[in-house]
Amino acid sequence: QHTATKLSDGRVLVAGGRNGNTVYASAWIYDPTFETFTTAGNAPVAVFNQMAVGLPDGRVIFLGGESNFATNAAYLWTPTAGFSNAVNGGDLRAGGTAAYTNGVAIFMGGYSSASTNFLSLPLLGTAFFPSSSQLSLTNGGLSTGRVYPASAVMGNGKVLISGGLGLSPSSLDTAEVFDANTGTFSAATNIMATARAFHAAVTLPNGRVLVGGGGAAFGSSTMHSSCEIYNP
Repeated sequence: QHTATKLSDGRVLVAGGRNGNTVYASAWIYDPTFETFTTAGNAPVAVFNQMAVGLPDGRVIFLGGESNFATNAAYLWTPTAGFSNAVNGGDLRAGGTAAYTNGVAIFMGGYSSASTNFLSLPLLGTAFFPSSSQLSLTNGGLSTGRVYPASAVMGNGKVLISGGLGLSPSSLDTAEVFDANTGTFSAATNIMATARAFHAAVTLPNGRVLVGGGGAAFGSSTMHSSCEIYNP
């Protein structure tokens, strides 16, 4: 329930998360050349289920997360200064997904209430613009609230947001597509063969997206080993 974000220099920033009832603000950097972890400071807040996106300029933007309830915390990490003060404009969001495309870091889905009570699922996305370091809500929103979905940037630059938990909370077999040029979402062409949440989505070299793993519902012991490919 922490984040692991690839930096522009190939290292990985690991931040937040929890161990039982202990929630962490600490961050570490993993260097694949030396196979070592080094400390990277403490975030302004201790959270888990937060979202993070690595930016081309080397910074990392963090949004949301939970300690006891979802938070609207938003802050930056830089290689030279570490964690910075808050970025204005964050909205209550935890357990969502995030991606970077066409000059925008987009945060999508999640919940905005207590983690055990998915009564409020934000539909609008939150966009971060690195050029101005500003956050704003997207023009359009998801058609379905999604907690613990997965996202990946497709070859056409659009973002696929797949699965997740709905209000039930059972996993969803639907997917949606975010277009950074318009700031809007639209339904994906086809549904997934398997409804899934807590899963992974990876962009393939040919621009398609491999979706795999995950679970059937919140608290369910049913896990999926299957994978499927979405072709934009």
